[in-house]
Amino acid sequence: MANSRATQEAHFVIGGNGFLGSSIIRLLKGRGEQHVHVFDLSAPAAGSSFEKVTYHSGDITNAESLNKALLEASNANINAGQPGDVVIYHTASPVAGLGKDVYEKVNVQGTETVIQVAKELHIKKLVFTSSAGVLFTGEDLVNVDERFPSP
Repeated sequence: MANSRATQEAHFVIGGNGFLGSSIIRLLKGRGEQHVHVFDLSAPAAGSSFEKVTYHSGDITNAESLNKALLEASNANINAGQPGDVVIYHTASPVAGLGKDVYEKVNVQGTETVIQVAKELHIKKLVFTSSAGVLFTGEDLVNVDERFPSP
């Protein structure tokens, strides 16, 4: 990613205030991306925001708030004289130790909402991230990919 050239797309990082999301933003800004947006439950902590990044607060399980923020990202790009293409990076993930209901809401319902809204807005690029914790069985995971059965 860091070695790629900047694109004319809007980059929309869901969960951009987290560890992975903020790393993606750093790489996007480092390669010269001009249209970077963050969608997260709350504003970034003091001193942790990036310059020239647009922040949107919302919940990925709320299609209306997600739709509004994605439209703003796309329209901002169009108004800057660029194509309205958007790339979504879905990095939202609750911290460890919360109840099963929270993980179901964010990881399943939230992801379904992201896909639904992306389809409605004709967004063709969605990068989905997850973690080994989704598959963790208590043993080391070696050479595991998407074919590994869910526990």
